[in-house]
Amino acid sequence: MSLPKAKPALPGGFLFCLLTNPQKAKVKLIYSAWMETTPYAGSLGKHVMGLKVVDLDGEPISRTQAWGRNITKLVSFIPLFIGALWILVDKRNQAWHDKAAKTLVVAR
Repeated sequence: MSLPKAKPALPGGFLFCLLTNPQKAKVKLIYSAWMETTPYAGSLGKHVMGLKVVDLDGEPISRTQAWGRNITKLVSFIPLFIGALWILVDKRNQAWHDKAAKTLVVAR
């Protein structure tokens, strides 16, 4: 089974929240991790854009993967968004946090 390539998305919502309002960042972290394990398989924004988060086999991700993916977004975003922008050069369009959690963002 071959999965479609991911569509690039704008990075940084979590980092912006963390820098401006740490309490809001905690809520966003919980929201994002929870939504990725629901049938939406991602945030409402991803759902509207026709995207979902899956594991490397195209299956729904586990809670552990969702938490790992969202916590490691810090590593992706802090160094000038390099880890998030990595999707532009990666053959599977994976950001660093997707690589760490072994996930993909694909079209629905």
